[in-house]
Amino acid sequence: MKKREGEVIIVQKLQFEAAWDKTIAKQDRLIIEQLFHQTKDEDTEEISCCFVRKALNHRQQLLLTVLIHNRSGDVLNFQNREVTCTTTKGVFAKTFTIPNLNIPPHTSMPWTFIFDDEEEFLFTEVLHVDIQ
Repeated sequence: MKKREGEVIIVQKLQFEAAWDKTIAKQDRLIIEQLFHQTKDEDTEEISCCFVRKALNHRQQLLLTVLIHNRSGDVLNFQNREVTCTTTKGVFAKTFTIPNLNIPPHTSMPWTFIFDDEEEFLFTEVLHVDIQ
C-alpha cells in the first residue's frame, strides 16, 4: 500500500502461483506482465478476467488462460466457482473447485482453466471471461 496525504491508495500486484513461477516461459511471462500493467488500474468489478490465450491439449480439451484480477479486499478461492466464457459462437461455462488456487486481496494471477468437450470454441473470438 502507498499513502498519499493521509489517504491510503491500494496497489494491485501481480503474483504467479509457485509452479507457474518456476516453469513459465520468458515470453509468456512478458505477455502476462504487459497485460497486467495495461489492465491493473481499470475501475471495473472487484473480480475480473483478461483473456490471454486459448489452445487445445492432447485430450482435445480447451485450455483457456486468463489473468484474474482480484481487486476486492477478500481472498478469492475456487470452491464451486463458475467460469463463463462468451465467444462469437456462444457461451460455455464450467464450475471449478481448485483447492490450491487462492488469490490474495488486491492481487492479479494468471491461470489456465480446462474445459472438456469445448474444442468447437477454439477458432472463435473470445469476447468476455467472467468468474462468479
